[in-house]
Amino acid sequence: MVWRLEVIEAIAGAKENDFYCMVAEKGKDRVRQRAIYALRLDKKNVLTLLKLAESEKDNFQFCGFSGAPCRLMQLNSVKSTILSALGQIEDERVNAYFKDYVKEHREAVAQYLIYNDSKDISDAAVEWIEKLTDLTKQMETKVLTEKQQVLVQTALADMINKTSPRMLQALENFSIENLEDLKEKERTPFWFTYTNICYASSVVRNAKDQFIFQLVHTAVLTKNQAYRKFIQNMLQKQRLEYLPAVLIMSFIYEPERAYEFVKSYLTPEHKKECCSMVYIALSFLYYNSDQHVYYLKYELPIESGFQSYAMTINSLIGNKIEEKKTLNLKLDLRLVELILDEKKEFTILDRLFDKGNEELFPLYQSHYKKMADKGENYVYLKGLQKCGNTDWKGIFCSYIKNHSGHLYSLILKIYIQLPIKIEEKIEELKQALKIIEEKKANSELYYYALDSSLKQEIKDAITKLEKRK
Repeated sequence: MVWRLEVIEAIAGAKENDFYCMVAEKGKDRVRQRAIYALRLDKKNVLTLLKLAESEKDNFQFCGFSGAPCRLMQLNSVKSTILSALGQIEDERVNAYFKDYVKEHREAVAQYLIYNDSKDISDAAVEWIEKLTDLTKQMETKVLTEKQQVLVQTALADMINKTSPRMLQALENFSIENLEDLKEKERTPFWFTYTNICYASSVVRNAKDQFIFQLVHTAVLTKNQAYRKFIQNMLQKQRLEYLPAVLIMSFIYEPERAYEFVKSYLTPEHKKECCSMVYIALSFLYYNSDQHVYYLKYELPIESGFQSYAMTINSLIGNKIEEKKTLNLKLDLRLVELILDEKKEFTILDRLFDKGNEELFPLYQSHYKKMADKGENYVYLKGLQKCGNTDWKGIFCSYIKNHSGHLYSLILKIYIQLPIKIEEKIEELKQALKIIEEKKANSELYYYALDSSLKQEIKDAITKLEKRK
């Protein structure tokens, strides 16, 4: 029944509000809890949710997560679901309720109020940025106490989508360099873990990078144009950590100006950092080949209360809600060129690829061929095929000669399936066989296996060619 509620919400949204109210009143256990969460879709439910918030008991747990001591958090409870639903509704009554609630429950700002940018909630969050500023100015060592670790985590978690004048002033006064090289212990870096949409595995992020990503999340979420002006002013003051957020807001409001914000930092002094910041911005961007549009995709760590505990420990706060924002954007290839030397750039390039944009093809083909010639990851071979490459001469031999991994069998499998004339394929395989004969001298077993596979492929290709004659 929980799954049915999710399907109904996905299809009908607020139109089925009466049904959600009925289930929230008469349902039991997790079904009732899921229906309560659906009440966030209609402002008419504010009074109902406020009454539930007053009547439902708190259920606090100690929650431990990587890189920090345990914190007391309200997880996996009906009260948590009620607060999450309330936190996603824009309403003065909700603001008034949480203004008092966060005084005793500081964790609520980051857990439930990411969407809330009211002055009172933003000012509650800014207190931690101000405390962090004072801490980093006074620190004599980069090794944090447990209390200081919680302060850093709380400040960086609370700052998302908080743009009151007091918050903007606090951000202006804060120096991001103070977050560099923070340590949990003498030889243990202080870090955050998160599950990036790009990759299947968790990725480590230091406090400085976490600050930059929170600026970007704010840029995606905020409706406050004062924040847009603020981050542009900060960028003009040589604060390059604001460049990803500036680019995100330019994608939304003025895409034709995006490159203007970058070009003045393409100097020998700033170019490396500038390219890294462009990479962060583009990591939020995707192309939808069905709808022929670019969109921003991002995750928000909002605790909903009804997922399993195992799912909540993957992020700083709790469960992740995936959001998308469609853009009216024509991608500026000059921005793409800036990330070609970044690590894992293929993931970003592949997501940005628009097969209908012929201007992309020469750039992609040139880069992919360069990486293939170096024997880099097999994905560049697949990338070349995707962007319509027709000149395959020497590419397989380059992989055999320069590849430093053990993925030769996979590379061979991809190569064999490419639309290449059989005569050319046989010649390439024979050349690769000569390279392998030299490498076998190193007595690496996988070369012997590849040698056997290549000989078989050559034999099969010759047989196929003879049958055609």
